[in-house]
Amino acid sequence: MIYFIDTALVTFAQDKQDIYAKGLVELSSHTDGRPLATLSADRQIQVLTAIEKTPFFKTVRDHTIMGMFASPQHGGNYKKVGWSQIGYDDSLNFRAPFGAYDKAEGTW
Repeated sequence: MIYFIDTALVTFAQDKQDIYAKGLVELSSHTDGRPLATLSADRQIQVLTAIEKTPFFKTVRDHTIMGMFASPQHGGNYKKVGWSQIGYDDSLNFRAPFGAYDKAEGTW
């Protein structure tokens, strides 16, 4: 996901860089500078609840969802795990639903 967000922030979401910069400072103030993942589960919930209505939280959430289901060529959806979770077939190898069509006969 981090690759998708990194790419987003230097391409289509350049206007969100300031939200990330300010949001990461605010997040750090809630965690006393420690990585969120090192906090207890209860403390993580407290921190996330404290920032859940901020533009930073919304932006990270939006980018996480985008990255989960974007084409892997855009830096997200690692090993197509997002697509496999929802049963998406990206093979583009679709078959006609009614069998073969005989163009000469004009019949299915």
